[in-house]
Amino acid sequence: MLAILGVLLIHRACTLEVVGKGGTLPQTVYEDAATLYSFVRPDITITYQGVGSGAAKTAIAQGDVVFACSDSGISNAMYAATPDLQMFPTIATAVVPIYNLPQLTAPLILTRSLLPAIFMGRITMWNDPAIASANPGQTMPSQPITVVVRSDSSGTTNVFASALSSFDAGWRSAFGADDLINWNVSNLLRASGNDGVVSYVAMRPYTISYSVMYEAKVVGVSIANVVNVAGQTVAPSTASVAQAVSGTDGRFDARMMVTLIDSPASGAWPIATFTYLIFRKQFGTDCLAKKEAFNFWIWFYTSPAVASMADSYEFVMLSSQTQASVLCTMYSSVTCNSTQQVAMASRPQIMGLGVSVAKSIFSIFGYAFADSGPTRLSTSYALTYHPTTAYVDAIHQVKNETAAFAIIPEMVVKSIAMDEQQILSVPIFNMATVFGYNLASVPALTLSLDTIRGILSGAICNWNDPALAGMNPNVNLPSHGIVVVLPADPADPSTRNLASILFQGDASRPMTPCSASYQSSPERIQSTILVNPFTIGYFEFAQSTSVPLATVAFDDGVRVAPSAGALANCTAYGRDSPTCYRLQFPLVLVAKTDFLSGRSCDVGTRTVTTLSWLLDSSVSLAPIKEYGLVYTPTASTVSSLSLISCDGVSILHPAMQVVKQVLTISSAATRTVIIVCSIGIAIALAIIAFNVRYRSLTYIQMSSPNFNVVIAIGAILGYVAAMVMAFDTSDPLTFASHCNVGHDGRWSATVR
Repeated sequence: MLAILGVLLIHRACTLEVVGKGGTLPQTVYEDAATLYSFVRPDITITYQGVGSGAAKTAIAQGDVVFACSDSGISNAMYAATPDLQMFPTIATAVVPIYNLPQLTAPLILTRSLLPAIFMGRITMWNDPAIASANPGQTMPSQPITVVVRSDSSGTTNVFASALSSFDAGWRSAFGADDLINWNVSNLLRASGNDGVVSYVAMRPYTISYSVMYEAKVVGVSIANVVNVAGQTVAPSTASVAQAVSGTDGRFDARMMVTLIDSPASGAWPIATFTYLIFRKQFGTDCLAKKEAFNFWIWFYTSPAVASMADSYEFVMLSSQTQASVLCTMYSSVTCNSTQQVAMASRPQIMGLGVSVAKSIFSIFGYAFADSGPTRLSTSYALTYHPTTAYVDAIHQVKNETAAFAIIPEMVVKSIAMDEQQILSVPIFNMATVFGYNLASVPALTLSLDTIRGILSGAICNWNDPALAGMNPNVNLPSHGIVVVLPADPADPSTRNLASILFQGDASRPMTPCSASYQSSPERIQSTILVNPFTIGYFEFAQSTSVPLATVAFDDGVRVAPSAGALANCTAYGRDSPTCYRLQFPLVLVAKTDFLSGRSCDVGTRTVTTLSWLLDSSVSLAPIKEYGLVYTPTASTVSSLSLISCDGVSILHPAMQVVKQVLTISSAATRTVIIVCSIGIAIALAIIAFNVRYRSLTYIQMSSPNFNVVIAIGAILGYVAAMVMAFDTSDPLTFASHCNVGHDGRWSATVR
């Protein structure tokens, strides 16, 4: 224990943490970039805290952080008080109007005059003639417009308000542009964060708001097209943002700022913005941390993997001309107490398929593969991942070599017959199912497995049901019906896992709650719960969720709240640990094992090289932990890759021959063994009966009758085992049930 503690302390001492704060608009990109950077610099941990642009600017001015990020500019007053602040543009994206009008069959079109009129309260009905004239052929509903705005100080609000100020002089004089607007609209709702406003709009018809483009697209909320300053109707996209960037390329002021709003370029999105990095040019309390922050941002600007990742999140990188200008300014101006600091091309794919929860993780793996993957592959191939729920088809694609690997629930592999299962499967991580709820008066909710079973089967329909009340004493549960938010796909991994746990292994049992709402993705499930009181739903655990999560009481009375630590404890201390959250299930990586000479063996070599890299804990551990999952590969997992062969020779270890053979037993031999064993069992039973019947006789007592009975019972068990093993195992299902070795579903031997 002391040795382990010492190793941990040494690791902590050798790892430098660099903390920055910033807005939520680019948070996903910056956090994933920080994780990716850990592959480049394992000794440096970059921590980005999304606290909002306003709080971040205050923190950097006060010297509380090494760097800050903001979606809005620094005020003249702050510059006057802290003159060594310097902003640098990093990436650009769109702020978009979002709406919920179920009747529309085409995207809503808003002009530069309509947007400020709606958000100022001048236009209050959706069928207003001005809106109708901008949307010919669409029937606008006769419903009042509900405006949803940010309640917190936000750079996104500043960008949107700046656009409205550019669109309308009346808005500019009445409201202007700021991180926090004093809205003057009668039909108004307020929500915190981008996820809050997007959730409200997604779930409330006849609402309108504004959001970062990526957040809106992930949730699937409707996004309006806008008529730009050139009179063109433009849809938001990375292409239209790139047009806005090109229209203002290089036109930065002394503070390295430029507005992308109302860019004159053709096809430009009119509400685009750069988000900015902020450094103190001279001041620094920790020069080493400032130097490492500086190195991280230089890497961020120049890494092709970051450019690819930013594009996947609907962000646009700087042009080469602007990038050169920014880097030159950074090198020349950023010091610490006067001491100077110092798009990927299309490639063939190594493709994976499987559960959607792994998509974000494999995005990180893909970028890391480009930056630090196996040298002979990363320069020529791209590692990609495509979500699917057609798990059996995914396995077929692996066998047919159209996919290199698949990530699927272990229960799927176990349910496949041997003739469908000529694959290797190894554990890669565990995924947990959690319950989110919306009960304003209940800060903490506990559910037992019985109450979960009752809610999902329709036996418990109201929040104040006695079973729920008994689990939550001293909690005032509402007398309201329970609405369960479920995945629309019955093959969703969480649904199948829960059904298997709750209903004695019946993974296909349908969920039949009293009242249900079906949603297409975990994000939609969480949004539905967030904005609808008295709802509860389940989804895959992730560390970043705005929905309160219920504590689960297991059958042995142990109560555990879901967390990354509670998941990891199951691996560290076993599933019976009082700190283990047990509503989790294993996901396995499956790959083909037998490749043939020629192109097939080339595919096999790429596959085994990629998987060896993926299963290296120094590569996999950080992204898997970041997304709230538990890393499960072991040394034997990696060694099992030796079974992947070309013409029967291990690709990883060419001196090793892989022999795989199913041996069958003839029916005559089977019958003979069964008959002989049956006779043996009959004799053993007769001995037991004789000992019991005549146990009072002297010569029986002298022969240790109890010991004789034990010997006879052991003989019976031995005969039964021989009979079971004698059954014909040439049938794939029978062989799979009797002779499955490890996770690969095959009897395998390696011979040197």
